[in-house]
Amino acid sequence: LKHDALDAEVSALARSVIWPEYISSRIKSTYMYFGLGLAATGGTMVLTKNFAGLQNLMARHPIMAMVGLIGAQIAINGAQHSLPYTSDNMVTKYLLAAGLYGMIGTVLGPLLHLGGPMVMRAAMYTGALVSGLTVAAMTAPSEKYLQMSGPLMMGFCAVFAASIATAFLPPTGKLGGGMYMIAVYGGVVLFSA
Repeated sequence: LKHDALDAEVSALARSVIWPEYISSRIKSTYMYFGLGLAATGGTMVLTKNFAGLQNLMARHPIMAMVGLIGAQIAINGAQHSLPYTSDNMVTKYLLAAGLYGMIGTVLGPLLHLGGPMVMRAAMYTGALVSGLTVAAMTAPSEKYLQMSGPLMMGFCAVFAASIATAFLPPTGKLGGGMYMIAVYGGVVLFSA
């Protein structure tokens, strides 16, 4: 974590002692929902790992299955975001969130066949990355770090698109080689930003 000794601003972590109660409760509920979402996704992954119908669908039509499952995730997420935050809609929003976590677990379930250590390593890396970003945001001396989300998201989308393109372009050509370089080195650039 970089800290500029000349910057006299107080970090968010230091200000957390004087945060109002509603901010503390929002942070607690956010991480509670995040933890419950991880547990629901992991549980669904374990349940769908040996589901014969899903394995048959993935084996016969892998691209169509992935497009359909990701499309269902986008539809559920859109439905969830279209509902306003009122006390009447909260049960529906929770059910849609549970459905979204179930769909994510269904998409990730076949990865368990690749082996436990690889999936565990990916889960640990993801947890470490989220934890590191959280600590960096909490200890940032100013709001400048949080304002970088737009450019970082654009860079992430470019790296993601290049990663998808590598499945269709040969690495021996100029365009394919360029996509591979963006996919590999673009992630390093984004991570170091």
